[in-house]
Amino acid sequence: MFKSELTKIIAVLGLIFSIGLHQTVANARTSAVPGKTPTTATPKISVPDKGVTIVLRSPTSENAQLVKYTQGKNSKVNSEEMQGFEVSLPENTVVRFIVDSEVKPLVSDVTITVKDNGTQICEQFKDLAKFENPDRILKNRIQYICTFQLKAGAAGKTLTRVVTVVPTPALSGIKATVGPFISNQSDENYINIGGKVAFGNQDTLSNALGVLVHLPFGSHNFQKFRCALALSAGLSLDKYNISNEGLSITSVPPTLGVSLLFAGPTNESLITITGGGILKTVKELDGYKAGQALPSGIDSPPTRDVNRLGWVLAITFSYDIFHQLGLKISQK
Repeated sequence: MFKSELTKIIAVLGLIFSIGLHQTVANARTSAVPGKTPTTATPKISVPDKGVTIVLRSPTSENAQLVKYTQGKNSKVNSEEMQGFEVSLPENTVVRFIVDSEVKPLVSDVTITVKDNGTQICEQFKDLAKFENPDRILKNRIQYICTFQLKAGAAGKTLTRVVTVVPTPALSGIKATVGPFISNQSDENYINIGGKVAFGNQDTLSNALGVLVHLPFGSHNFQKFRCALALSAGLSLDKYNISNEGLSITSVPPTLGVSLLFAGPTNESLITITGGGILKTVKELDGYKAGQALPSGIDSPPTRDVNRLGWVLAITFSYDIFHQLGLKISQK
C-alpha cells in the first residue's frame, strides 16, 4: 500500500517540478534563444575578469539583439544570444557594454545615456570604435539608452534601443512552502491471530502533507538560478479526519531542519529540499510482545500513543507553483 502511495507522490512531484521548472525558465530574463547553444566567440571580444561583456548587435535592424560573452574553461570566451533587451546578472558582476561598431556606416551620430545608481552620463560621438564605456560593478539597475541618428538614406530617422542590466537579488526574508513529507516514524500495527499478538501490515515510512517556513542564509546567484541554505521549521499534517462536519486535524508533528532553496534569477517561485528531525506521536504495543498470548475477550492487541524523534525528508514548493499547476489542470 505504501509503495503505491509513494509511486503516486513521485509522479505528482515530477509533474509539479516540470511545471515549476517551466515557470522559472519562462520568467528568467537571461534565457537563451531556443535552439541556440553557447558558442566560442571571436577573440575580438574581451571579457573583464569575473565579469560579462554585453554586446548590442545590429541595433538598427529588425534583428537587433543582445549577446552575452563570458569566460569559459581554458580562458575561452563563450557567447550566448539573449531574448529581449534586458539581462539579469548576479550582484557585483563586472559589466562591460559594447555597441556593434559595424553599424557606423548606417548612422551619423550615436548618443549613449547611461543611468547607473541614480546618476546619468551622456556621451555623444560619431565613431563607435572610439567609444570607451567604463566597466561597471552591478549593484543597482543599469540602463544604456542608445540613440542612433540614421543617415539621410534612411530618411534621417532616429532609433532608440534601451538595454537594461538588472542585478539578481539574493534570496532573503522569510519564505513559506508546502509539499509532501516522508518520515521513518509510523504507527506500529499488530493483530490477533489465534489468540496471540502478531505483526500486521507495517509501513517502514510514513508520508503526509506539510508546510515549512524558511529563513535563508548563504544565498548564491548563478547565471540561470539562485540557491541558498536555510533554517527551516514547520508542521506535518499527519493525522486528520474528514466528516460531514468538515476537516479535523488530530496530529501536527513539528519539524526542524536545513533546506536547499532554488529559485529563478528574478522571480520568487521556490523549490526546496529539506532534511531534518520530526517529533511524531505514533502508536506502539502496550504491555505485550509479539507472539504473546492475549487474554480471552481481547479482539486486538492494545496500543498506546508515544512521542518519537525521527528523521524527515521534504520536497516542497511555493504557493504560486501550485497555483500554476491548478491553472494547467483547469485548462485541460
